[in-house]
Amino acid sequence: GAVRRVIVVIHEDLHGDGNFDLPWEIEESLITPLGSIAAVEFFKRRSDAANLETAQARLDEEKQLSRELSNLVAAALSIFSSEAVETAKEKIVSMIPSYPVYHRHFQRQTRGQHPETAIEAKLSHDLAYYRYFDRIVALYERTGDLKALIGDLRKAPKEAEALAVYLQSLERRDAVAAR
Repeated sequence: GAVRRVIVVIHEDLHGDGNFDLPWEIEESLITPLGSIAAVEFFKRRSDAANLETAQARLDEEKQLSRELSNLVAAALSIFSSEAVETAKEKIVSMIPSYPVYHRHFQRQTRGQHPETAIEAKLSHDLAYYRYFDRIVALYERTGDLKALIGDLRKAPKEAEALAVYLQSLERRDAVAAR
């Protein structure tokens, strides 16, 4: 539908050295939430209530997917560190239904595959897109200024560890400004 098309066009427009020149997994983790936020803004500006409602519902679902994925990955890391690989994969796959939004996403993306074979690659892939989704949306929600947020994220460091610290600094800055 229209919401999906708008998100994809914005997402792809944000790629490239003119906007972001970052390693793939970092760039995707920034651009994915920006595309969804921008779609909400697009439909607000067009006064398109039906598509705005759909875009907002999708944004909310992606925020939940991000939270669930983060929790699942934390559990998976613990399981992988204490179990044999095959046993760990089985345990992790059996946990996925406990994360309903991520479960639907996982099922849709792995249909026809053996889940235990796909689990590590799928979690890694999904983290590339959703690792910071919830945090970036929260930054936007504090200020409501998408243009400023994009400007801030264009300055993001190219290393994952430094990116996490950078996002924390933006969160602190916005929290202070909100007081």
